[in-house]
Amino acid sequence: MLGRLLRSIAWRGPGAGRKGEVRDGGAQHASAQAWYERIQGHVRRGEQDLALELSAAALRAHPDNLALHVNCACLAKNANRLEMARQLLQRAIRIDPGSAEAWYNLGVLLQETRYLDEALEAFERALALLRERGDSGLLRSVALTMGLALQNAGDWEGSRRLLEHIAKSRPEIAADCLQVALYAHMVAAGARPQSCLAAHRLWAERYLPVAAAGAGIEVERDPDRVLRVGYLSGDFFAHAVSWFVEPVLAGHDRRRFAVYCYNNSAYADATTERLSKYPAAWRSVSALDDGALCERIRADRIDILVDLSGHTARNRLAALARRPAPIQMTWLGSRATSGMAQIDFRLSDAVVDPPGISEPWYVERILRLPDSQWCFAPPEDCPDPGPLPMRAAGHVTFGSFNQFEKINEGVVTAWSRILHGVPGARLLVASVPNGRLRERFLAAWARHGIGAERLDLTGYTTRAEFQALHRRADIALDPFPCNGATTTCESPWMGLPVVVLEGDWGVARAGASILGAAGLREWIARSADAYVRCAVEAAREPQALARLRAQMRERLLASALMDGARFVRGLEECLRGAWRQYCAARPAGARTSSGADAQGPIPGEAAP
Repeated sequence: MLGRLLRSIAWRGPGAGRKGEVRDGGAQHASAQAWYERIQGHVRRGEQDLALELSAAALRAHPDNLALHVNCACLAKNANRLEMARQLLQRAIRIDPGSAEAWYNLGVLLQETRYLDEALEAFERALALLRERGDSGLLRSVALTMGLALQNAGDWEGSRRLLEHIAKSRPEIAADCLQVALYAHMVAAGARPQSCLAAHRLWAERYLPVAAAGAGIEVERDPDRVLRVGYLSGDFFAHAVSWFVEPVLAGHDRRRFAVYCYNNSAYADATTERLSKYPAAWRSVSALDDGALCERIRADRIDILVDLSGHTARNRLAALARRPAPIQMTWLGSRATSGMAQIDFRLSDAVVDPPGISEPWYVERILRLPDSQWCFAPPEDCPDPGPLPMRAAGHVTFGSFNQFEKINEGVVTAWSRILHGVPGARLLVASVPNGRLRERFLAAWARHGIGAERLDLTGYTTRAEFQALHRRADIALDPFPCNGATTTCESPWMGLPVVVLEGDWGVARAGASILGAAGLREWIARSADAYVRCAVEAAREPQALARLRAQMRERLLASALMDGARFVRGLEECLRGAWRQYCAARPAGARTSSGADAQGPIPGEAAP
């Protein structure tokens, strides 16, 4: 998936008046607070080493102050001093075993370092302490993070049960809990389109405001005029969404389309800077509430608003529910329906959503792009693929580069069959959690007769390390039923063909769409047996694999998957077609009651 709802939740320190806050007495607490204010001064000036040194001195002076331990642990964690942070939190828990904040922060640290079983135990302790407490803010953080940790561990049913139980008992946080639970309806092994649609529709009807179509919108319904198109995302930084949206920002015909970008993230990096330089009006909106965001979009007189987040992190679905634009679409962020009647269209393609078959899976109407709904612009820092690894290693290496939580029992069964079919072959699996969960994962393979010596398990890595892993594998294996998307683009760019299983509904057909657009249809299997056979037979043809690896980038560059100009032409036809449908509802030139003129200068050429 391209982004996850609340994947990272900020740490919290104990608030005023909580147990342990003034444990040393008033004067002692004031002194500890003064220490921490001095520490924060170093942090604000970017002097992390000095801040950490001062933290050690403060803790020696106040060895029993809970707040100081928790807050200094936050500082150490932010400075990537993870072992120091862990020790401080464990000491905080010894000071006050009843501190839900300390248990929660320890859980976050364990989750981020991929000790998921251990993190879940810490979250369970925090939840137990919060059952009778009125702190909905902390309970929300614990519930959502624990729900995500269960999902990260592949326990979709456990995550759903937890979040639904908390939603029933604490209605003030039910909307957030149940939105996180929606992810299981796409990724769990038994997920089906009918239940996915029902869950998303129920969530939207229950928790989003209802706005009349076109309420408060002022546009001129001329089917051929310059269209104002807005792209709303929380991922305009080094994120997979940016790899797919950049060709659009670069390629739009500014004579026909005025482009606006609504950036809903406070975080910015080199990718943000690069994207913001395309000829588009750039709006930073993360600080705006839903009403203010809608007013901003209406003031820009947007004709078509394209949501790029869906139900993932930093989404603004509550704003879209207020209908700030006459036509609203969703694309990229989520592969399931939004469930929202206020979103008119879903941008897709005929492979992911076959005409006449997939319409019942969505609330939105489907606009099918000519090739694939994905157009890939790879990160600039990708290394070259290198030679075929099996020639140096002396054995075939299959690789899995997707999220760990997509690997279910059916996937392990199929991959075990592949390893049995290729004697001596190994499997490289990226992003495997640490601790007891890793031990259970190895045990699952052992039940299929695959020993640990044939598995190369890696934890979470830096971006550069992740890319380098591809140079150790010969063939990539895609999980199912929820296929990869970004990884199914990135692995071929790194020289690896990807074996994909084409399923029977949208989330299970992404790989087929991507490989079809890439001209790699021979790697698409339509049954589990065909999937195993494709991988085994390919492993027996090293010369063909070496040729394909050497030619892969040239082949991709010549394909529809990386033809930005072709993709944008198809996208613009979809946008224009939707606009003409809208205009056909009333005579050309008709306006809403205010009569405001929707035409104006194109962003990038003059100020709107």
